[in-house]
Amino acid sequence: MCFRPDYERRAARIDSAGELSTEPARPRPGVAPRWAATVSLVGRALGLLPLGVCVLVAYALRPAASSPVVAPVRLALVRSAVLVGGCAVVGVEVLSVCHALTAPAVLVGWAAAALLAGGFAVRRYRRDGRLGNPPRAARTPWKNAGRAERVMAVALAVLVLAELLIAAASPPNNYDSQTYHLPRIEHWVQQHDVSFYATRIHRQVDMAPGAEYLLLHLRLLTGGDALYNLLQLCAGLGCALVASRVAAQLGGSARAQLVTAFIVASTPTVALESTSTQVDLVVAAWVACVATLVLDELRRPSRLSSTLLLGAGTGLAALTKVTGLLAVGPLLLIWLGSQLRLGWAPARRRTLSAYGGRRPAHPRARRGRRRSVPVPGRGHLRQPVRPLVPARRHRHATARPSVHCGQCAADRVQRAGHAGRATGQRRRARHPAGLPARCASTRTAG
Repeated sequence: MCFRPDYERRAARIDSAGELSTEPARPRPGVAPRWAATVSLVGRALGLLPLGVCVLVAYALRPAASSPVVAPVRLALVRSAVLVGGCAVVGVEVLSVCHALTAPAVLVGWAAAALLAGGFAVRRYRRDGRLGNPPRAARTPWKNAGRAERVMAVALAVLVLAELLIAAASPPNNYDSQTYHLPRIEHWVQQHDVSFYATRIHRQVDMAPGAEYLLLHLRLLTGGDALYNLLQLCAGLGCALVASRVAAQLGGSARAQLVTAFIVASTPTVALESTSTQVDLVVAAWVACVATLVLDELRRPSRLSSTLLLGAGTGLAALTKVTGLLAVGPLLLIWLGSQLRLGWAPARRRTLSAYGGRRPAHPRARRGRRRSVPVPGRGHLRQPVRPLVPARRHRHATARPSVHCGQCAADRVQRAGHAGRATGQRRRARHPAGLPARCASTRTAG
């Protein structure tokens, strides 16, 4: 059972069992048959509005030209996808609370988002200027590529074009789409919110609705399901692009990045699901976005904007499919460990700089307490070290201090710190009966 994307002639209705019904519906009043094609084209054009917003946001959030960032264009696309996806989910929740989840409200929201993103893009253009010569920059990798790289690039382009043709021409027709992915969207459209409803198919109400929230925008903008398959197709392309960027972050060459993208895009599961309305590629894309953002933050303290992007990507992965947390969780632990290590290093450097770049002596020795010092290979000598008092320093009758004088050894041990203390204790261990007092005349400076 499948329903056609043309909602002007055939409406998708929901029966009492919770499944979609494709029985012919009566013609809509006020819409002439000759205008049906025009209305359909306008709806599909409005469905491309989110894509235009993503492009504008990517231009506004692109890294600066002077920043040492790996694959800045792909990083800008990752930031844009996470930000726009998060805003789309929040928009659905806000409109649902207001019971205003309708086509006019969604259209106004996306129009406002397009104006806002266009304003930021224009501001970025005025501040940074043009991006050099994009056509020439695009031709340079092709000229430098070998025969094998060109063959893989052409094969990848042909594969993407074939998937795009299938996704645009065929309606959703797999079992999962017909039982719980798409029926819940029609329920939300009819009741103007995303609250629970009565159904005997529990998957419609207890499965994570992240991908369906995004499809709901397309449903309200276009009035049908003609562009539903494009979400998974864009997610598959995103997985390939982000995988190539991860390869670049790990030190891969241009050939390694192309091979990575080709392997990901030509995987049978990716090729099959990219023309359906399942959610596996969507959650994989969010996990890949989190992975590449974590790799960017491993060797630098994270700013607030980067932390918010990581949180948004994690939330989108969990909202799309809960099993995505199995992949996001270890990535967040790696990021947290790197941030703790980077936060501990500056504090340690500040502590060392306060002591002239040397490790300070034991705190108890600095406070004047008597402490036994362990000697490597000889166990613990229970002979305490006398603390050094700078105001009352030991002096000799001779010009140079004697290494055989016990007081001189104690003074030098205190000045040298822990290593010096251990050295002095070794010298004491060589003379069990005590060090010979060669300095007969000693005095203290008072």
